[in-house]
Amino acid sequence: MDVEHLIALLTEVDPQNELPRRAKIPLEDPLHDRLRIVLDAIASTSNKPVQHACENIIDFFQTGINNKTLEHTRELISDLKALGDDFTEYRQNVEQETQIKSQESELSRADSPEIDESKFPSHLRQKVHDFRAKVFLFALPKIHQRLHKRYKPTRSSRGFTFVDLTNELDVDSNDSAKILWDASRIINWMLYNLPKNSKLFPDDKTHLLVKGLRRLAGLVRRLFRMETWLSDFAKIPSKIRRFPLEEFLKKLSSISNNTDTLLKYAYSPRLYQKYIINTNIEVARLGNGQREIQLPSHDQWPFIAEKILVAQGATSLLSDISKDIQKIPGFRLQTSFPGNIVQGKIHCECKLVLHLIETSCLGLLALPYIGVSKLSCLACWEFLSSLCKIDHIFYVKGSHSKAYFPWKFPDVEMDNARIRQEERDQVLNSFYSSLAGTYKRRLEAEERLRKMSDSTVGSDEGINSDEDSSLDEFDMPRNP
Repeated sequence: MDVEHLIALLTEVDPQNELPRRAKIPLEDPLHDRLRIVLDAIASTSNKPVQHACENIIDFFQTGINNKTLEHTRELISDLKALGDDFTEYRQNVEQETQIKSQESELSRADSPEIDESKFPSHLRQKVHDFRAKVFLFALPKIHQRLHKRYKPTRSSRGFTFVDLTNELDVDSNDSAKILWDASRIINWMLYNLPKNSKLFPDDKTHLLVKGLRRLAGLVRRLFRMETWLSDFAKIPSKIRRFPLEEFLKKLSSISNNTDTLLKYAYSPRLYQKYIINTNIEVARLGNGQREIQLPSHDQWPFIAEKILVAQGATSLLSDISKDIQKIPGFRLQTSFPGNIVQGKIHCECKLVLHLIETSCLGLLALPYIGVSKLSCLACWEFLSSLCKIDHIFYVKGSHSKAYFPWKFPDVEMDNARIRQEERDQVLNSFYSSLAGTYKRRLEAEERLRKMSDSTVGSDEGINSDEDSSLDEFDMPRNP
């Protein structure tokens, strides 16, 4: 049973229209549930995939990070503590004790109080601005990547494609079109002004970066709060509707949204007391070296796939797929991995969970949640689900259902975590069985689509910021 080969084969099969998997996370303590959101926010703003916290002493573990990211995360925590102190002093100065008591009694059931920054004194507004600027500047490489990610249908970037598409909108036709036009003005400015490296970004434009990302996040929130935003596109050209609009806008606005989450964390009286004043916060790093994964010879991949499908009762499926040489199992893998050995790491979520299981004998109570900057891959999701079956329960926010290879099974880490052999076997069997079932279902879906395309002709139709301030300063030339 070589689960790594199964994961490799899964990368050749598209998940079709599978929706992301979202975890139902039953954290009984409301403050722990709030901390779960904070962990995701810190992971996102540090641009690294994993964070974790324990009680009383909060250790943010990150895997495979460099010194720059480690230092940034430590500064982020330090700045949050300082802002929490400043917010407390501000509340005391304006004599809001009655409001604070009300917030403390209700906060366990409600979200953190909204921050009305317009009421802050100038020095506090500047500190909040500087905090956002530090986060946004550090995130410039990620923002640049999201703007310039290739969009195959137009052979251009997603950012430029979005701007070009909004040029075709009738801005006066509906509110959704007007919001998209305003968003495109900011995004167009970013395309011309945001470099890959924050060191190349001029200081005198930092205020525009902060304003632009905040305003963009506000526009996106307004758009998706509209119940009719999708129906508003009935008169919009089909190529606009085919663009991954929701995904693109949500990713670009996520840095600003997560930064707001952290500011609320520092502003909230209850969270400030529990997780800043009365807690020692530390940031640690876990090593994660490369490990070898042995690959079969090119002609062995179809036999491995056949073995999987026979066990799943789908013997005939392989013969149907083999009619197309490019669909033969292993065809794409032998191009991507021509050798007999590939180097792979333990994925971060798995590495961290097993580290926490290993150290649980020290009596440190771990919050059963792993904060991530993005949804987990299919294999990590299934591995954590298999661990739950032996009562090692840890949650992530969800999975995007994609498989990635190389993916190294954490056998050494399971041994180090002192998981009993029969439990290790149970985890492996459950993990393999779930992935094999997914492989069969996705192959069946591909085959159904192939048969449909052979017999039918498809249609080309695709299915609190400065909201009132001017966007003129973001205007840049547009492609004709």
